[in-house]
Amino acid sequence: YKQEKDEFIGASQGSMGFIVFFVVFTLMYSVGSIVDDRKNGTWYRIGITSANRIAIMFGYLLTGFVQGLLQVSILVISGQFLFNVNYGSSILGVAILFLSYLLSVSCMWLLLSSFIKTMSQLNTLSPLITSATSLIGGCFWPLDIVSKPFRIAAKIFPQGWVMSGLTDLIVKNKGIKCI
Repeated sequence: YKQEKDEFIGASQGSMGFIVFFVVFTLMYSVGSIVDDRKNGTWYRIGITSANRIAIMFGYLLTGFVQGLLQVSILVISGQFLFNVNYGSSILGVAILFLSYLLSVSCMWLLLSSFIKTMSQLNTLSPLITSATSLIGGCFWPLDIVSKPFRIAAKIFPQGWVMSGLTDLIVKNKGIKCI
C-alpha cells in the first residue's frame, strides 16, 4: 500500500494485524476463567444461588471486553507515539471497529467456553483457532493480495471483517460516513 506521498505504510498494516491477532488471546483466557470456575466447582455453587445466570455471563463478557479494550488502547497509543504508526484520519472509525471486534470476539469465546471442558482443551484449541482464523482473516498480510476464495473465507471470521474495515480506514483513508 502507498500513501499520497508515495510512502510505504506497511507499519500500519502490520500493527493493526498484530493488535487484532493478539487481543484474541487476551479475550480467550479472560473468558476461559469459566472453565476454571467449572473445574473448581464455583460455577455450580453460583448456579444454586439466586444469582441471575444472564448477569453472571454478562460479567464474564464485560471482564473480557474491558481487558481487550485496555490492551488495544495501550497498543494503539504506543504504536502511534513510540513508533509513529499512522492510524488514519478517522480515529472514531477505528475506535468503533475495535469496539465491535472486541464485543464479537468476547461473545465468540464465551460461546466456545460452553463446549470446552478443561483448561488443557482450551490451551490446545485456542492457538489453533486463533492462528487459523487470524491467518484467514488477513492479520498477517493484506486481503487485497490474496485470491478471491480467501477474501470470501475471511468474511466468515471477525478478524476478516475488522481487518477489511481497518484497511479501508487506515491504509485507504476512506473514513466513516454518517447518515
